[in-house]
Amino acid sequence: MKKAKTPSLVTTAIITTITIFSWIVFGVYRALISTAPVNVPAEILAPLSPELDSQAMGRLAERLYFEEGETGSILVPQAPEEQLVPSPSASPSASPAVSITPSASSSATPTP
Repeated sequence: MKKAKTPSLVTTAIITTITIFSWIVFGVYRALISTAPVNVPAEILAPLSPELDSQAMGRLAERLYFEEGETGSILVPQAPEEQLVPSPSASPSASPAVSITPSASSSATPTP
């Protein structure tokens, strides 16, 4: 018994349907995953001047430079929230006198 061959038009329609469905699924996936483009201000995108600023170069030459050993130790002050506040500590207080020798009592319950 011979099997009937499906027409080429049906095969083409099935493959086309699978392609369109895949295209839609991947388009939705890409739209959900992609990030929005970043808006950069125009002053950042403006081109830089290729000319060298001679005034800025002159100010660099006038600056004061220190070698490594010339500065000594530099103390950096801490911000107020970084400084540790000493916590109150318990000071020794007077304790009641404890009797070393036991005393006799008429009751059978121990005293605290």
